[in-house]
Amino acid sequence: MAQRARTVVVSAMNIAMHRPHSRERYVELFSSAYDVHKLYAQGEIHGLILGSLYGIGDAVQTNELSGEIYRFVKVDANEPWFNTVTRKQATEKEVQQISIPRHLLAHMQKIPFIFFPREHELWYVSKDKSGVLAPGIVEKYLQTLFDHVVADQQFPQVDVTALPDEDALEEVFNVPGLHRVELTFKRPNPDDVGDLAARFEQRLAGLNVQSRQEVLTAKRGDRLQPDPQLLAEAEVAARNGRVTSVGVDEHGTPIEVTTAKRPKRVFMRFSEAKETIRELIKRAKNQ
Repeated sequence: MAQRARTVVVSAMNIAMHRPHSRERYVELFSSAYDVHKLYAQGEIHGLILGSLYGIGDAVQTNELSGEIYRFVKVDANEPWFNTVTRKQATEKEVQQISIPRHLLAHMQKIPFIFFPREHELWYVSKDKSGVLAPGIVEKYLQTLFDHVVADQQFPQVDVTALPDEDALEEVFNVPGLHRVELTFKRPNPDDVGDLAARFEQRLAGLNVQSRQEVLTAKRGDRLQPDPQLLAEAEVAARNGRVTSVGVDEHGTPIEVTTAKRPKRVFMRFSEAKETIRELIKRAKNQ
């Protein structure tokens, strides 16, 4: 019986390396991150690790470095166990019969991704079947992983930002009663959004500043009116930080909207009989 098509969700990360950077350096960064075998604790029971990496040798030429993030459950043998037959907590004698080597981790899931060195973007499957890995978690995981690599090896600082949904900025600036906008910039790559991103990067680099926050507040009772320059700056911040707006509804209740809570989620129909998961990720990126 042919498998039915299913819906797969694809999300994306912007991975910005401070100067000096190049496609080769991005590939070296991922290769070093893979070699360290660093486990990341996701909450109390789950963990993540960069489990596989393919195409390192020709990633610069093909603009494609693929791999998988492994997600697993960390079983704490010291926690109480449940006996499904007796419907009671397992006895000490029963627990003593359990033997799981510490290097074996349960319920492994493979989260496929493709990193594109030219755009320095990582696109991955954030939801498929029963597996879900939210963009906010991946952002924190990759930031922690790259911070570890940067600290141990000769790499510039790396900043990871979950790319926002295409409509996120529109929602931010269309909030009712808009009277405050906060832009938080991490140091971008100069090629992120053209000349403006380059000026931001040079400015922050010259000041030895890793991040910058800009706050704009309207006069009391007035609505803030974004101009083209603010919108352009917000586009840089959304890819390299976040943009947050504050307004009020008709009842005077404050409303806060932020790009950080509107990550990109591309819903795709996927049939294993027609394409591979890598082809699906590339199709999602090019939509």
